Amino acid sequence: MKNILFVCTGNTCRSPMAKAIFEQLQVDYNLDDYQCDSAGLAASPGDAASANSVKVLAEWGIDLSGHRSKAVTVELLEWADIIVAMTPSHKSAMKSVGVPDVNVNDKITVLQNGIMDPYFGSIEVYRNCRNQIKSELERIIDELT
Repeated sequence: MKNILFVCTGNTCRSPMAKAIFEQLQVDYNLDDYQCDSAGLAASPGDAASANSVKVLAEWGIDLSGHRSKAVTVELLEWADIIVAMTPSHKSAMKSVGVPDVNVNDKITVLQNGIMDPYFGSIEVYRNCRNQIKSELERIIDELT
C-alpha cells in the first residue's frame, strides 16, 4: 500500500479537493493499492471545506461536506510515500519541517505550474482550480501506473 498526502495552506480548498478527486480517480483507474489524506501547513484543525469547494465537487457527484481540516504533522510526513504540494512554496515549507531519517525532498512533488489558492474566489475560480487539480492528478496517475 502506498500513501499519498496532499498539502496546501489551510486544508479547506485545494488539498481536500485533490484528495476527493484522487479517491474518485482511484475507482476510475482501478488503483486499489493507494490510500490518501490531506493536510494544511497553516490549517485550523476542524474547519469545514470551503462552501465553493463543496459546491464544485458536488457538480461531479463528489461529497466533500464531511471534510474537516487538519495540520501537517511530522507523523503525516513520515506516513506519506508521496507528498503532493499545491505550490513550490508549500514544498519549501515542508522541507524546513524535516522528518528524522527521511529525505522529505525526495517524496514531494509539486503540481505543475502550481495550483493557486481559490479562497475568496468566485465559483468559476473554484471550477478552474478543480479542473486543474484533476488534470494534474491524471498526469501523476499516468506516472504511477
